[in-house]
Amino acid sequence: MQKYCISRNFLRSCATAFHTPVTEIKIWICQSNLLAKIFIDKHKERKLLSQEVVGLSDKSNILLNRREITVLFKEQAGKLRRTEASEMVAKKFGLSKNCIIPINMKSERGKRDLVGTFYAFNSEEETKNKVPRYRLLRNLSKEERKKLIDEEKAAKLKAKQASSSEAKG
Repeated sequence: MQKYCISRNFLRSCATAFHTPVTEIKIWICQSNLLAKIFIDKHKERKLLSQEVVGLSDKSNILLNRREITVLFKEQAGKLRRTEASEMVAKKFGLSKNCIIPINMKSERGKRDLVGTFYAFNSEEETKNKVPRYRLLRNLSKEERKKLIDEEKAAKLKAKQASSSEAKG
């Protein structure tokens, strides 16, 4: 394996681009001449932190029998879907995915952090009784949502046909 020399200017430009001192940049040269990988310790830490979920508040609403959870997703603004966010919250707080409803997800201009508000219920039955239907449909994937709506349309059509045949007969 041959050793390759990398100029100081290249190291400085990498240091300024990634906002790290030159001493923290580690250079590993891989098997071929063309392939060189640059590993940065702080950059790895940032990637690990980017998937981090931080609980900001967890309030219990006794009147409606639910928990109102506010969570911070680091470095996830514009990248995270509501369904993925509810899965991450369910994993963090040890709850069922179907009992968590995303209510609000906001990011501030110029920041990469995302703040989300979620309602967590004790059971799926409570969720169906207390949450509007459109919020429940938002939690489903497009295929599941379409399948559910088509089934409901078919059931309504059958009921309508049955009532019209009884009226005639």
